[in-house]
Amino acid sequence: MTGTPLQPTQALRNPADIASAYLEQARPVAEAKFGVDAVRDIPLLVVQVAALMAQLNTTQSSEAP
Repeated sequence: MTGTPLQPTQALRNPADIASAYLEQARPVAEAKFGVDAVRDIPLLVVQVAALMAQLNTTQSSEAP
């Protein structure tokens, strides 16, 4: 994953942004520890989890009084 590093003051607006930020930091460590092949599908998993988190947040927000 490429891009500019997140600044501490940069607002993360949605679960996908948060997941991407964690992935950007964790991926090189995981690749070094477990190997590139072992972490190849992690970005897909992160995107799926972020989508689920967003769906849950939307559902909870719409159910709030």
